[in-house]
Amino acid sequence: MTIDELLENYAAGKRDFRGIKFNTRGKIRSLENVNLSGADLKYSNLESITFFTKIDLSKSDLKGLIFERSNFEGANFSGANLSYTDLWRSDFSDANFSDANLSGANLHETVMACVNFSGANFSGAYLKEARFSHSNLAGCNFTYAKGIDSDVDIVKTFKSCSFQNTIMPDGSIRNS
Repeated sequence: MTIDELLENYAAGKRDFRGIKFNTRGKIRSLENVNLSGADLKYSNLESITFFTKIDLSKSDLKGLIFERSNFEGANFSGANLSYTDLWRSDFSDANFSDANLSGANLHETVMACVNFSGANFSGAYLKEARFSHSNLAGCNFTYAKGIDSDVDIVKTFKSCSFQNTIMPDGSIRNS
């Protein structure tokens, strides 16, 4: 399926795109400023697309997708299912992940500056060298998150973030 076909089908009311593979014919393509809210893209192959700035994927099912080295600046993932997605080295600056499910996701070396994560679930996520700087982490669940092994890792990972009833990887509740 091409990106144009995806957008045409979405505009016609289709939301089930499970397991599709995009044909970008060797070109780096983008899905910038696109509304795919509520789309079911789980287990699809979007690896040939790297620019998703300001995309709306709110309430979408993105389970198991690979988004390595992608740019999602200003994207909307509120209420989305990103469980077990591979987000390695991606940029989510200024995005919205409120009430999103990121359980079991790979967030290794991701950049998440000035992001709203209120109510997001990170249980079992891999967070080694992830950067949540200046982000809202109110009500987040980091239970059993991996890759944060020391107090130094916590300081680096959560630099200048706001916490309110946030469950940390060790099960403690943090407010500040």
